[in-house]
Amino acid sequence: MITSIPIRIALFYAAVFLVIGVHVPFWPVWLKSRGLGPGEIGLILSISTWIRALAPPFMAQFADARGERKRLMVVLTTLTWLAYLLFPLANNFWTILTVTVITAVCFSAVLPLGENLAMLNARDHSFDYGRVRLWGSITFIVGAWGMGLLLTDAPAEWIFWSILGATVLTFASA
Repeated sequence: MITSIPIRIALFYAAVFLVIGVHVPFWPVWLKSRGLGPGEIGLILSISTWIRALAPPFMAQFADARGERKRLMVVLTTLTWLAYLLFPLANNFWTILTVTVITAVCFSAVLPLGENLAMLNARDHSFDYGRVRLWGSITFIVGAWGMGLLLTDAPAEWIFWSILGATVLTFASA
């Protein structure tokens, strides 16, 4: 097990931003492959964006009341992974929207809770937060670029499997 707190937090950032780096640019391609049109894709993406803005404060309040951010992060990453497993079963706009709402609620608070833990640990253990956080940004860029290369001529299902794999890494790092 990795014992260095900055390394563990850097790995967490890398995993979370790998999910985001694959999801943001490529998820619309997967949605299109499932038969959704531009309006439906836009609606799904906008609803998930609204959820990412509205759900985290409620999760943070829940975490603060119990004082267990890390455990909540593990639960939320597990639920995110389980919810993503429902996407292959979703075969129309409404079922895809329902699964999207579930995944967005579960995943939306993972990064803010991790940021909170990172800031507390940076203060308590005197490490440079910016240098640790940098690994998330690098992973987002490399992940989006690398997946772009990998997915050029690949089946759209690879997008789903890539995100699912990245959620497993997020769970392991949480």
